[in-house]
Parts: sequence; C-alpha cells; structure tokens
Amino acid sequence: MPRPGLARVFRDGRLDEHFAPDVAAGTISWFDIFRDGSVVIAGSFTNVGGLPREGIAWLNPDGTVDPGRSLAGRPPGTITGLVAL
Repeated sequence: MPRPGLARVFRDGRLDEHFAPDVAAGTISWFDIFRDGSVVIAGSFTNVGGLPREGIAWLNPDGTVDPGRSLAGRPPGTITGLVAL
C-alpha cells in the first residue's frame, strides 16, 4: 500500500496500517522515535494532518499530529536534524 511521506514497519516487516501521518506538500528529512511511541519529524513541509507545521511536527503514536506541540514562529527553511535533550 503506497504511503505519502512516512510509513512505519513492524520488526517482522509488516506495514503498520494504522500509522499514516498526512504530510502535505513537502519532504521529511529527519525523524526520531521516542519510548512512548511518539515521533518527531522535520523537513521542508508546511502542513501535517491539516495543521500548519513549518518544518517540524510532533506525532502521536498513531501518526496523528500532537496539537499541543508546535514551534510557531521559527525561521523558514528545511530542518535537516535535531538533538533531543
């Protein structure tokens, strides 16, 4: 099944059908997965899941955008990496 943007695969190689983040018009150049299953993505996109997100977005474990986390007002451009502290 084609996936625009990002897909998650289980250890046995099966596609996680429930993880389907909607990244509109852009690319993902970096991601990180946290112990709780949440994911941070970064790149050159401006919208994820219908919400404005300038190049960085926090996703819930199911791939939906975490609406409580955003970096509004950050400088425009592509994010190519982050360091989690």
